[in-house]
Amino acid sequence: MLSLFTWTDADPDQHHREMDINLTRWGDPARKSAEFILQPYYLPQNVFRFTPPAGAAEYSMQWGPGLVSFRGRLLRDGTHSSFAEHNFSVGVPTPANEGIHLNFCAFGYSKVPLQHSSEVVVERFQFLP
Repeated sequence: MLSLFTWTDADPDQHHREMDINLTRWGDPARKSAEFILQPYYLPQNVFRFTPPAGAAEYSMQWGPGLVSFRGRLLRDGTHSSFAEHNFSVGVPTPANEGIHLNFCAFGYSKVPLQHSSEVVVERFQFLP
């Protein structure tokens, strides 16, 4: 599981301002392998699941008052073709003192145990507050 997300220990009333880009099947091989999430995740309208194509990809999130826009783009032959886009406009937290976090870990409750080692290469990260 690779997870890129916003978080603050403060503001539990705004779900800690958490919004996620997750590359994972949550241990279920039949599940789509990526998702954009606006917390709380248990509301169906706060989750957008998709299957990204193979290859190097770029993921982005743009956050403003009342709107957060997510995008996944395939990086191939100098082109950037979009394969997933989603906007959330209800329940979007207000920006404040959150930080950006990156987790890469094995999901412990997987239906299929980890068979091989994995790696993620982050070629570039940019944060523009």
